[in-house]
Amino acid sequence: MNAPVPDPADVFAYVSGRVEHAAHALWPGAIVGLGPHVPSGDRYVQRLDVDERPLFAKVSLLGSSLVSVLRGTLGDWAAIRARQDAYTATPGGLLERETIQYGILHTARLRAPRIAGYSGGVLFT
Repeated sequence: MNAPVPDPADVFAYVSGRVEHAAHALWPGAIVGLGPHVPSGDRYVQRLDVDERPLFAKVSLLGSSLVSVLRGTLGDWAAIRARQDAYTATPGGLLERETIQYGILHTARLRAPRIAGYSGGVLFT
């Protein structure tokens, strides 16, 4: 018997909530306006404004593609969410490494997104 496929609305609501929480953790007291989800096959990407500053937020779900999550390849939503909490708490996750790599590229004056912040498994550019 196959695990039920996660409902995209549940996945997007969960990840959007993490984006909002991380933004408030990085910029306490700021006005955070969540924007639309930006289509991406590998990560959840969402536009947002923090005190009217336009940003993008990226979240990696278990270091896997968003498509795999939505197709149920990684299990049901309850299992994914539980594993995501552990994944986010583990140092050296995908987006943490990407944050470091962007910093190196930026320091070398190569074209890379400017990092606005990283918190709770959410990368802001």
